[in-house]
Amino acid sequence: MRINLLRDKAQTEWVFLDTNIVKEMIKKGLIEIVFSILFNVCFSLVSGLFVMLLWNWLMPIIFGLPIITYWQGWGISFLSGILLGKRAYYIKDK
Repeated sequence: MRINLLRDKAQTEWVFLDTNIVKEMIKKGLIEIVFSILFNVCFSLVSGLFVMLLWNWLMPIIFGLPIITYWQGWGISFLSGILLGKRAYYIKDK
């Protein structure tokens, strides 16, 4: 089965896409989306652990602050990501 997708520039012939190819493209895209979501979740969880370990190693000794739990470390990581996350600054050439 074929799908009529669009005409070429000369408007003389139709361009056809095979439905199996379209299904494979959609399946590949969904797999990439699921993989990227899992990667981001794992990275978020590891960053919370990293913040907790660094905080508990340095802050109580240097500043006399209390130790924090994993979820507090994750919250600090999440909050700093919101406040200091990637920003796109565009400078126009003059």
